[in-house]
Amino acid sequence: MAHAATWRARAVRDHVARTIEIARATRRAHGAGPLAVGARALDMSRRGFTLDEAFALGLLDPGRPAAEVDDLLSKRRLIGVQSGLNPNEFWYLTEDKAIFYRLAEALGLPVPRLYAILCQSGPGWTRDGTVLAEPDDWARYLATGAPDEFVVKPARGYHGLGVRVVTRRPDGVLDVMGAGPTTVSRLCGELAADRQFHVHVVQERLRDHPDLPGDGSALQTLRIVTFVARDGTVEVVNAQFRMTAPGNPVDNFSNGTTGNVLAIIDLRDGTMGEILHAGPHREYLMTPAGTWPGGPPAGARLPCWEGIVAAVTSAAPHFLPHRAIGWDVAITPDGPRIVEANIWWDSPSPQAGIAALAERMRTT
Repeated sequence: MAHAATWRARAVRDHVARTIEIARATRRAHGAGPLAVGARALDMSRRGFTLDEAFALGLLDPGRPAAEVDDLLSKRRLIGVQSGLNPNEFWYLTEDKAIFYRLAEALGLPVPRLYAILCQSGPGWTRDGTVLAEPDDWARYLATGAPDEFVVKPARGYHGLGVRVVTRRPDGVLDVMGAGPTTVSRLCGELAADRQFHVHVVQERLRDHPDLPGDGSALQTLRIVTFVARDGTVEVVNAQFRMTAPGNPVDNFSNGTTGNVLAIIDLRDGTMGEILHAGPHREYLMTPAGTWPGGPPAGARLPCWEGIVAAVTSAAPHFLPHRAIGWDVAITPDGPRIVEANIWWDSPSPQAGIAALAERMRTT
């Protein structure tokens, strides 16, 4: 109880500090008094936006035109739309990676090769039929059966939590990207002691296509959303390419907290456009194409765009009755590979037309 009370007190303290930070930043940026900011925050709350969301999207500006406000969508309202399109009874088809990868392989979809499933509560699985009953078995498999590069991640993970990119050095020591050297015993001990995630998958490590921005150390993926209409028509409705900041092992944006950025993709031809990134107070900022340091030049297109669209639009009907899926696609030297599928995908705000898109998906 003491631990819970301490945690709650810390959460309240952090919330108060964040509220003060947002209020001060908003007043400095827009010259609005506290009453105007408070009234605006209350209006945004009625529309479903949290304070952090409203601030990040610039919606606390009292001078923001009403049409621009109506054009954006809160996470809460997006979840409402997704709930109507993606039946929760079938969540495991996409959200449990141990199931998703085996199903995708059986369907012949282009996914990373699945090597093993490590389970705390019972025997695990490997491609070659080896039974992994205990963490000691996991360690022997990773030492002798796994390739020299692999990825370990929670079967029900999200936002890049718990993802480990592992390389075996010539002396047998494992190197975990962003965490340094370890041993198979230590790694398996950490996985066995994980209280949040009880099942992990071991899979192929993929590499970026050489024409993508970045240094190629961390895999960067495209978040591309498909929508299946009631008549079975499939279309791509949104796409953003996630670029990693130097030293980050994963490409997740996570509301700007990771330092990674997003390139807005033109659905007509895969051109990488404006860069969405977070400012000093985690407010969303847009930088014109071709001006982001280390980013793509103006007019650059994603490689394999037609193949990417073909991969996700052909995969989408296999996962019905889910109708709106956010696919994470790696663009490798060998073509597109579907890394994950998500029925709960973050709003692509602050792009124009998102609210109208959500309404169209809801009614079509």
